[in-house]
Amino acid sequence: MRTSRMSSNRSMSAILLGIVLTFLTITVVVDGRITIEPNPNGEVGMMSSDTKYFNCKSDTKGHYETLAWIDPSGREIVNDPANRVYVSSKRNTIKLELKSPNKGDSGPYKCVARNKANQETATAFFKLHVFNPTVLEGQTNYLKSEGQRVMLECNARSDRDASIEFNWMFGNFDLSQEPGKYRIETQRARSGSSNDEVRTISRLEIRNVTKEHDGKYTCSVDTTNRYLSDEKEIRIQLHVQYKPRFDEKTPRYIWISEEAIQQQGPMTVNISCLVYADPVAKISWSYGSPVNGPVIPTTGRLAPGAKYQVSIEDNENMSILSVTYRTIEEIRNPRPNSRIRYVCSAVNTQGNAAHQFEIKVGRIPDSPKILSIDYKDGSIILALNESNVEPPIDIYRLEIADDQAHLFNKSASTPNSMSNGNNTYVIELNLPRGDHKVNIYAHNPVGWSENPSGPMFLTVVSGSATLITSWIATISILIIGQMLTESRSIGSFFI
Repeated sequence: MRTSRMSSNRSMSAILLGIVLTFLTITVVVDGRITIEPNPNGEVGMMSSDTKYFNCKSDTKGHYETLAWIDPSGREIVNDPANRVYVSSKRNTIKLELKSPNKGDSGPYKCVARNKANQETATAFFKLHVFNPTVLEGQTNYLKSEGQRVMLECNARSDRDASIEFNWMFGNFDLSQEPGKYRIETQRARSGSSNDEVRTISRLEIRNVTKEHDGKYTCSVDTTNRYLSDEKEIRIQLHVQYKPRFDEKTPRYIWISEEAIQQQGPMTVNISCLVYADPVAKISWSYGSPVNGPVIPTTGRLAPGAKYQVSIEDNENMSILSVTYRTIEEIRNPRPNSRIRYVCSAVNTQGNAAHQFEIKVGRIPDSPKILSIDYKDGSIILALNESNVEPPIDIYRLEIADDQAHLFNKSASTPNSMSNGNNTYVIELNLPRGDHKVNIYAHNPVGWSENPSGPMFLTVVSGSATLITSWIATISILIIGQMLTESRSIGSFFI
């Protein structure tokens, strides 16, 4: 009897142990935890053009637990890749796919774990914020004439909850820093196509456009909200057309050397006409004055009644007139109707321009005389006797052994009291100790002097301890005068 009672007690203990174990197993399921990866940290922002995914994982493996994602409307999300929002399951993980959602898909998304009785045992959630991406639009090519008013426009469609900021660049220059040259205006208005978007227009105004404004502009917009930032840009090409114009250094006179015309035989003079024009200009040549002068034929015909021949070579915005004189009397002793004046005319759809050239005879200058030369405190002090010649001297070249080249403007000179036409030049130059051989040459639009007045030696008592010995240096002294911009030498050739 006692044995039977003990067996009964053991059976009861086994039953109670099974009940306890069963209870513990259910407790694990009920208390099971789930996690979302990557961790959304409560809230997530994304653009409607993007794709994101979130994995919901359960740590209660093998306990018949199921996982599901619930959308902001409380509906369970199904596995249908045709939808913008769908799920896919694998083992103890369910993946939430957000493929180009729209703003209406914003809200809380909840992952739930359920037991066999379809009871929720654990939950995890995050809040999704969907934003419309900024779309930047605008005309990307503008064609304007010089002098016109230009308005470049940049349109942005952005999310209503975002803030945007425009920026205009021309190359590497921030145009907002130049309010005197450019005017930037930005206006914002709600878009008519959707209440979720706003439309913002930024305009860049150039009131008097010139060729210097021609080039590529960049309109960029920075979009920011609490969760995201985005940057978009468009490039705009502004093409500015303008009437022909000549460079300010285009010479008035074409100089040939007196020495050249003293020789016998024919001589060819080349006159180059270069214009700046857009669109490309049509260039023509005529004799005499810019108005109503006889047009020169483009072929190499002999001009009626003249002892010379012409030919024209045309390129884009450039033309070269070659005049071959069979005798040089018309150059040496021109008459009122002599063919020594030529007009280059250029025309395009924007306008026209003309420039007159005149062939003149000049003399190559003699080399100047060095009145004195000294070296003091790191500078050469040079006094020159500047000779008069037609056309005037514009450049000096001072050759000093054991040094490198330097350039000096006429403004660096000061008149001295030795005689009229003399100037003193102070040239900053670091020379080593010792004697330095010095020669000087003169230049004008006809050419360079050939024979220096005789070498001189500059003695440097104190100076740099470094000696430069491998080459001859050239110091050019620029003399800027009227003839520098009105004359040049093109060279003379004999045929």
